[in-house]
Amino acid sequence: MHPLFDAFIQDYRDIKALLLKQSELSFQTTVDAHFRKTFLISCASYHETFIQNMLSAFLERTSNDQRITAFAKTKGIKRQYHTYFTWDNAGKIPNNINSFLGLFGNNFKENVAQEIASNEDIKLKMKSFLEIGNLRNQMAHENLLAFNLEKTFDEIIVLNQNALEFLQFLQKNFESNE
Repeated sequence: MHPLFDAFIQDYRDIKALLLKQSELSFQTTVDAHFRKTFLISCASYHETFIQNMLSAFLERTSNDQRITAFAKTKGIKRQYHTYFTWDNAGKIPNNINSFLGLFGNNFKENVAQEIASNEDIKLKMKSFLEIGNLRNQMAHENLLAFNLEKTFDEIIVLNQNALEFLQFLQKNFESNE
């Protein structure tokens, strides 16, 4: 996992242990709730940045015209991440990333979607990525402080690890299907 995640996880565990040692159970419960939300939003933010950087690198590798690259980065990447995927505020996790894949042509979409569909491990990792993004979307558009995040900290760690592996899968496809 990325060192930033490792540091966040260690901070959480250290604070939790300190509060438990001091018998501050109500503070520990409050800290746990806030850390879980913050960690999940941090994971989703990292995923967004990863995809934006991946797409920028893809543009730079595949376009010889800096005007097209600059235009695409400005109008297609910056502040557009939320439009790449079909997030559901009602809480239903999307089944696929076809809306994102389709942005790069039908052949690319079909090839990558088929690879995902034929591999249960990749499918699980994709679902973890989508679950983090969907939960982030719910928290951002509902009342964050009142939002009841029903995932444990350790469950979010596992989701994020899977999601990071899925991002590597996507990156590999963007690098190999040029």
